[in-house]
Amino acid sequence: MTREERPAGGPADQQDPLAIHARGRWLAEEGELTAALPLLRVAAAAGLAQAGRDLGRALEGLGRPEEAADAYRAAIARGNTGALVDLGLLLEDDDSGEAERLYTAAAEAGDPEGKLALAMTHLAAGRLGEAEELLRAGIDAGQPRWQWQLGDVMAARGRLDEAERLYRKALEAGEVRALRDLGAMAEQRGDLAGAEAAWRRAIEMGDTAHADDLAVLLARQGRLDEAEAVCRNALEAGDLGVLIPLGNLLAQQSGRAAEAEQVYREAAAAGDVEAHLNLANLLVDLGRSDEALEEYRRALAAGDALARRGYGDLLAELGRFSEAEEQLLAALATGDIRAHHDLGNLYVRQARYHDAEAEYQAALGAGDVEAHIDYGNLLIDHLDRPEEAEDQYRQAIDADPAAADVARRNLALLRAERKR
Repeated sequence: MTREERPAGGPADQQDPLAIHARGRWLAEEGELTAALPLLRVAAAAGLAQAGRDLGRALEGLGRPEEAADAYRAAIARGNTGALVDLGLLLEDDDSGEAERLYTAAAEAGDPEGKLALAMTHLAAGRLGEAEELLRAGIDAGQPRWQWQLGDVMAARGRLDEAERLYRKALEAGEVRALRDLGAMAEQRGDLAGAEAAWRRAIEMGDTAHADDLAVLLARQGRLDEAEAVCRNALEAGDLGVLIPLGNLLAQQSGRAAEAEQVYREAAAAGDVEAHLNLANLLVDLGRSDEALEEYRRALAAGDALARRGYGDLLAELGRFSEAEEQLLAALATGDIRAHHDLGNLYVRQARYHDAEAEYQAALGAGDVEAHIDYGNLLIDHLDRPEEAEDQYRQAIDADPAAADVARRNLALLRAERKR
């Protein structure tokens, strides 16, 4: 509805629940949620079930989930099956069982949104047969865009060619979001130009969901100006999801740390948990340890378990070894296997060389090839086992291209030392 199409608010409409609902819904669609609330409340109180659903959505948009749930329940009581889906989506993170029950009720009532939500619940739970059955039935009943979700089912089955065919058919049916997956599939098979083309087309069609991936793709190719332009354009379109890749992009460029810091802080203020960790890492590089420690703590408080390793590493740098060990052991407990390597480095600092060796071996056993260099250094510097050190450096050359130059230099130094 355009501004010229705004529902009239004349005297005759003031007592008409349908007109009141239309005005409230228009305000909500325009983003004027607070102004929409009293109108939607009046219309809902007059018995309009759809107004109750719209009221729930407005309340949810204002960050008032408990009131939204009450509004959805009232709309459900008046027979609005779509509100079953909205309530399920609201409850899904905290009570997936109740959400599935609501989707099932909506689906059984014939609500297409309920059938789609239930199909996606089956897919997330690995019940691929049930998901496929619902989606195919919907497609046969006139929902061709559901081929996008059916493509996800085929991808989960490993039938990638069929998945790609379905994504393309969904796109033909008007499902722009299928370009997300077409781009991702192109990237996975090494077709970077194809991935770029798909994601650029999606952005042109108004879907910025993969603007962050496009920016990362461009940055990996050294096209930093283009990557930054993608992020800034997406930001102008209201996509805050590009703040983190924009911050990362700025952080890796000389002289732009202050800009990166500002962007990370904006992302943190917008509720992006990852921003605290990235900001902490940047502050470490800038030598602002106290501020970095605070950001690591904020990241942990927000549930970002990956922050434990960086937090532990900084504590170790500051000589707070017992606290560092506590954090790194906690990181291991959450499944961050790279903490083995960091624990090894910590134990070297403490002259606990055999403990360090055990951690380096655990790191390598878990696939962390970056540990070869530090393990080799431990063997030559503290355990007097030069032959084994040489073997570690050789393995680093073969397994870790990023460390190959360091490994070759260490090998050369080791050989020179053995010639004396």
